[in-house]
Amino acid sequence: CASVVLDYNAHHKCPQKNDDNIKSTNKVSGFFKKDDSPLLLSMFTQNQNYHNIHHLYPFIPFYKYQDVWNNRDIRNHLMEQGTNEINMAEPIEQDVHEIKEMIEDIIEDKKQSLSKNCAEISKWTRMPTMNEEVTL
Repeated sequence: CASVVLDYNAHHKCPQKNDDNIKSTNKVSGFFKKDDSPLLLSMFTQNQNYHNIHHLYPFIPFYKYQDVWNNRDIRNHLMEQGTNEINMAEPIEQDVHEIKEMIEDIIEDKKQSLSKNCAEISKWTRMPTMNEEVTL
């Protein structure tokens, strides 16, 4: 659970920090929808839902992240520069959907491969009829 809170959601599908410091982490804004429970979310994550503030201002203690985010000028600047706001469940839902699609593709490929193999095997294992000449 801690890795989901401290790493997975904060960095899910983000560019490398040296590529873009503002877009290199997510601002987690709710459990299932934006602002559904900000106080509980902050308590649950120890303010790591403001992990983007940590990346931009590593010298600020974690208990001040929300104050920085709530500064309208800073928040507007970060949003204009591309800060990505997500819900905690969103990346997990996306990954589960992608994994499901991958598994379905693999199953379909295996079915097609098995069907071809069965057709090939049946050619070689078919018993000749009485009227057919057997050649080896």
